[in-house]
Amino acid sequence: MRICIFSTAYLPFVGGAEVALDEIIKRLPPDWEFDVFTARLDGRLPRVEQMGRVRVIRIGQGGRFDKYLLALRGAAHAARKHAQHPYDLVWSMMASYGGFAALTFKKKIGVPFLLTLQEGDSPEHIMKRVGIFKERFKQIFKKADGLQAISTYLLEWGKHMGFDSLKPHKMIPNGFDANRFKPVVLQGIPNNFREEFGIHHTGTLIVTVSRLVRKNGVDILLRALAELPQEYHLAVAGEGEEEPTLKSLAENLGVNNRVYFLGTILHDRLPDLYKSATVFCRPSRSEGLGIVFLEAMASKLPVVATHVGGISDIVRHEETGLLCASEDYHDCAQKIRRLVDDEALRKHCVENAFEFVRRDFQWDVIAQRMRELMEGLV
Repeated sequence: MRICIFSTAYLPFVGGAEVALDEIIKRLPPDWEFDVFTARLDGRLPRVEQMGRVRVIRIGQGGRFDKYLLALRGAAHAARKHAQHPYDLVWSMMASYGGFAALTFKKKIGVPFLLTLQEGDSPEHIMKRVGIFKERFKQIFKKADGLQAISTYLLEWGKHMGFDSLKPHKMIPNGFDANRFKPVVLQGIPNNFREEFGIHHTGTLIVTVSRLVRKNGVDILLRALAELPQEYHLAVAGEGEEEPTLKSLAENLGVNNRVYFLGTILHDRLPDLYKSATVFCRPSRSEGLGIVFLEAMASKLPVVATHVGGISDIVRHEETGLLCASEDYHDCAQKIRRLVDDEALRKHCVENAFEFVRRDFQWDVIAQRMRELMEGLV
């Protein structure tokens, strides 16, 4: 099978969608072929590159407007490749810029079209960005022959946007690498790992991993930290447009001496960061699912999250973690402290979460379900 994939970003850029795409492709049959059409975004990247089993075709000059060029020209690039060696399936990773390209390709060529929903922004935010292209955006959903969403929340949104529920559709979540993310077996506080990250603290350590953008609620977490005892410190892994604002907020709240802005941590280093932590928290304002929650749970790190988007598919209150109200830093602080102080509750949540993600969220299981969906469309 030959598959044409449209993805707004792809490796070496790393986000939930890019990780999912890479992990699934690695586990699909070895005789399947993949071409990924993506925005170039960085002029240092080659326009065409073979990355393992994947041929990557990058569109644009290496700037932020490349996403628009992908939407406008991606289908034409793919049609030329199709004329040389036909595709059996077109797969759009998210209803984003690549989704517009996939829609055009579907209308022009007519091969089966699989749409994956990985969106982390709220529907309101997405529709605001779509603006005057609202009706064409809805066509992405209406013309899709199959739909895969990483959460129940996104699956229902896809139907609301016009996907025909009589066509094949499945909720297939993201997964995690069970060989990389394993339970912490160390006793006591793993100071050696903390030192590696420049964290000179032996008390309670909250960890969050996210892009520093408004939707991920790091500002809420900083306000929650201000309500917690002095022995509580926070490590923030990630970069983004909100970083200067967040650092200023930490200083204004008087917690800057308890916050460690670590910058981007390579995915291979995240297991060590989790080993250094007491609790994981990301008080998101919106979320498709969140691979980082799965990784923390697989590491037997207790989790606090918000009841938004697809999070409740994995973080079940008082069963696999604790849920706090969105936008409520008081509640966030209370839930963090409760997990830290209540050993019985913490162990109950940690063990349930570990068994849950090991059973249902390993990439081998996810890839097999994706294979079945794809083969059913061709």
